[in-house]
Amino acid sequence: MFGLALAAPAQPLLPSSAQAAGSAPADAHVRDIGPLLMSRIAQRPDPTAPFTIHSWGDSTVKNVARQLWGGLRAIGSDVRTTLMRASEPPNDARPGTLFPPLDLPASATGMCSQLEIESTSGKVRLEKGMSADVNIIGHHCTNATLDFRLAGEAMTDQLLSAPPYSLPPQADLVLVGPAALHLLHREDLRPFAWTKTFCNSSDAYGEVLRTGLRLLEGAYPTADLRLMNTHAICNEKLDSPTVKRRALACDIGATDECFACHAEELLCEDVKPEERELFYDSVFSSKSTDRLAKQELAVLSEPEFKERWTLVRAHAMTKAAGCNLTADGVHYVSSVEADEAMAALSMDTDLSASLVRRPGLRAVKLQNYQNMLAARRARRV
Repeated sequence: MFGLALAAPAQPLLPSSAQAAGSAPADAHVRDIGPLLMSRIAQRPDPTAPFTIHSWGDSTVKNVARQLWGGLRAIGSDVRTTLMRASEPPNDARPGTLFPPLDLPASATGMCSQLEIESTSGKVRLEKGMSADVNIIGHHCTNATLDFRLAGEAMTDQLLSAPPYSLPPQADLVLVGPAALHLLHREDLRPFAWTKTFCNSSDAYGEVLRTGLRLLEGAYPTADLRLMNTHAICNEKLDSPTVKRRALACDIGATDECFACHAEELLCEDVKPEERELFYDSVFSSKSTDRLAKQELAVLSEPEFKERWTLVRAHAMTKAAGCNLTADGVHYVSSVEADEAMAALSMDTDLSASLVRRPGLRAVKLQNYQNMLAARRARRV
């Protein structure tokens, strides 16, 4: 697996009732996902054939995959989850890395050093006594940058289809994210020297997308291929004060604060005048994610890709959800993630469009209810 050495699956396997790492939170939103998953399974020419979903990406895709796992638990029996990890050599030893090797502090995250593979499987009962085995297999990295070009090779690696893993090598539905949030510089994790190659004023990121999409098409010749694009960032909710300050300053063109370095920013560097536009283009901020999403949409609209690929409009959904539905400016509440999962499953373009127009509506109602209860408790004190 592009130089990965696989570890043994974690033990024990987790039954559906277990609350453990990798299990989806028990909330009402998965009840909407379960019937949609059932519909996808039942609409196939042979509904009883195994149904498999593969996912690839960062924490935003992982959270959506967990919603799918929750949907399977809502409708399935004997649902179990197992976790395994795969390690790879240092990023400067593996060809094809996105970032050049630099002498940097240990706080720099760089390329993903450990791919997390999480498999949830179960049996779904269909009508007339029929049933189908369902597998939802996630390939994610949440603390560093994934190379999107390696997704097809990694997810279909022959080692994973052999014991002790025995994972299905092919899939009916493939949900991938380019992990582009990790291509934006933030001076506590990723220096500008890495990210400027992928700024929105160049086509380097577009070429990474095109290469990854082509290789995924070759790896999955018959699957339903879906690209979940980059989440919108809410600058005001970013959990690092220095990252928040820079994002706000850069997005309004406040040059002094945008380019200023602070003592706690170990990866900050002076920016040459001729590279300031590149710095703006690749800073970890709302406007940068807007530009990334625009580029993702443009690539998927190209004739080469528009027939086989469906866009899960995660950027539009999170942008519409707004800052009230995110705690850290990047990850959104469970109901928004559930809407993303439903868009990933849906064969209905009208449903997908409605999820973009009104994302997080259930979360707003829930938050209003929680606010009302809190107000009542406060009046009793």
